[in-house]
Amino acid sequence: VEVFVNNAENEIHTSGHGNQEELKLMIRLIDPEYFMPIHGEYRMLKAHQDLAIDCDIPKEKTFLLANGDVLALGKDYVKKAGNITADDIYVDGNRIGDIGAAIQHWVEDENHYGDVRELIGHGIQPSIHEDPEVPHWGKAGHGIRLREGMTITCEPMVEAGGDWHIDQRTVDDPNDDWVYYATPDGSNAAQFEHTFAITKDGPKILTLQRPYDGLEKYIPHFDEMDD
Repeated sequence: VEVFVNNAENEIHTSGHGNQEELKLMIRLIDPEYFMPIHGEYRMLKAHQDLAIDCDIPKEKTFLLANGDVLALGKDYVKKAGNITADDIYVDGNRIGDIGAAIQHWVEDENHYGDVRELIGHGIQPSIHEDPEVPHWGKAGHGIRLREGMTITCEPMVEAGGDWHIDQRTVDDPNDDWVYYATPDGSNAAQFEHTFAITKDGPKILTLQRPYDGLEKYIPHFDEMDD
């Protein structure tokens, strides 16, 4: 594969993208008051920011953000407003506790919801419920290490009421042997689940469906399944 990078000869921003003059034309046509480059390595974002400045957008109105940085948009302002957790967690060599700590921080510390303890994720190979257990709370740097070839589920349940527990309930019906769950205070709760494969190239979300929401790199062979 012949790959072109940004240099003085070809003025390509990055392979498959428009060249610098095309990007400048786009900026001048839109004439934005603020500018934030997205997608790509830092050098690509910086080059795109420089193009916007060349097109007379004041530098103080351009924003070069890292993953997790928050940009607040108001009626009369745009400004950086803190950041959220956006680290790579499901990678070979990290630990189960790193997953739980990241989820717990987002649920409890950042949003003040309840992170249910009774239901947890788990391994899913070769049968549907296997070791290791994957709790959605924990301490970073603790627990077994994630290794290439592992497949695990992550399925946190979050309570709006801030409680950590749920109640098990059954119904008086001989044809219904399901166990149901309810929040102790009657508040709303939601659960979401994905299955991940740990690979040498990072995590792959096996249960991701269209639209990809920008996560195509985690499922590079998905389109082949359509044939």
